[in-house]
Amino acid sequence: MSYLPPGWTEQRLVAATSDDLKALPYETLHLIPPHKIKARDAQDVVFGAIVDEQIRSERVRFNLPPNPPRFKPGMEDTEEDPAKRETTAIRNRQFLDKARLQYFDELAQSNGNAPVPTHASAPASDAKLPRDAVVQVVEDQGYADFGFLMVRLVYNDEARWDRFNDSFLAPLERELSEAQGGERIVDNLLMMTVEDEMIDGTGFQGTVAYCEELHNNDMVQPGLDTSMVLAVDEQALKSFLEPTPGQKPWVWAVDMSYPFDERQQPPVGDPPTDAYPGYFRVTLSAAVLELWPLLKAPGGFHGRRLWDPNTRVWDGDL
Repeated sequence: MSYLPPGWTEQRLVAATSDDLKALPYETLHLIPPHKIKARDAQDVVFGAIVDEQIRSERVRFNLPPNPPRFKPGMEDTEEDPAKRETTAIRNRQFLDKARLQYFDELAQSNGNAPVPTHASAPASDAKLPRDAVVQVVEDQGYADFGFLMVRLVYNDEARWDRFNDSFLAPLERELSEAQGGERIVDNLLMMTVEDEMIDGTGFQGTVAYCEELHNNDMVQPGLDTSMVLAVDEQALKSFLEPTPGQKPWVWAVDMSYPFDERQQPPVGDPPTDAYPGYFRVTLSAAVLELWPLLKAPGGFHGRRLWDPNTRVWDGDL
């Protein structure tokens, strides 16, 4: 039987407004089935609570300290900086849209009889099937979401960025679903785009500094907490929007531990080859299917070990 708030009827739940739900104890909202509610904005109140509960339980599993609930009513008023408030709103929308898509996909597959899972795990019947490395790490570690922070470095053309942002995910999900066991974790993939005009012109050093701030403020989920982040500058954007025959599109993989010079920019042309520069080009599919599990597996690799001066674009070959 579906959960109903004490004293509520099914009819009241169907007609509930966002304000009605915000008046309930926040700790119980994740128990309410969103599909029972008619209004989309009211559903979002519940999806926000579901995301917060997933994050809370995941941090408990990884022995991490609790962080403030992201979607609890009133939390949007705690950030005074308008630019940061806007960035947080964009990220929160990504979380809600992903939670909504995953919930209704699972509901359709199970005809409404299966609970919404809080983390990825291999079904018992599939546990011994062959699995690609990314599937093994996600399932064995129980990540609710996995992927990368992907930082936007170029802000001079919104239309070009929107074309990229609207198109990169679908082929990435398709390649992941074709991996052994990948269909079980494709809904857990989260590429969190980081957009803030404060980053414009700050290059690799600004990328690392901004991502460190996100970590310090507990805004990065465990499955996205990697020693390298991705960055998209004009060259990377061009590789997607104006592809060169025979060359896969790519982004920058940036080492969070590397001591970049202040405002150090991506190179024009090929990166240096005489010493590890703290970054390298990587295809998006290799970033998810190959790089991520290498970084996240117990005793995982670091960027310096993965760098190859003779490789123009890293595509998974060590």
